[in-house]
Amino acid sequence: MRNAFAIVGLIGLCLVSFLAGMSNTSKPRISWPRFSLHYDQSAGYLDVLGTWELETKDGAWPMQTTTLQCERARQTCLEVTVVLSEVGLLPVEINSLAIKSWTNTVLEICGSTAIATSEHYMIDLVAKTVSGSVGPRNAADCPTRIQKRMKMIDGFRG
Repeated sequence: MRNAFAIVGLIGLCLVSFLAGMSNTSKPRISWPRFSLHYDQSAGYLDVLGTWELETKDGAWPMQTTTLQCERARQTCLEVTVVLSEVGLLPVEINSLAIKSWTNTVLEICGSTAIATSEHYMIDLVAKTVSGSVGPRNAADCPTRIQKRMKMIDGFRG
């Protein structure tokens, strides 16, 4: 039951993020949400909210916001992504990712969020930064060959 409330809450937060930042211009302008990372070490919970940006500075396209909610006891993270295209909101993506390691300073997450790709996320709990990489999917669901590197930033400011 708790997971159902968490999923509904994450979807709602992502949708509100987009709707709160929309303007009346022909191209949607997103200015919210701000990147946030909240970590409760004693409870073993981590919440992250932000927008993925490619490290090549190609920008954050498609415009999206992602929320990660991780539970140390379950060794999983729930990832919810909302994408806004020129035709409107696309379906919300919900993925369950595996926690590979969780120390007092770093959280490492791997998983497949698409048919042919896998993601690898590193969350620095001290610096409060999130980086990631995407590569071809393999049996371990953690890419060994990197195609794209990205970092999580404040909401798309386009």
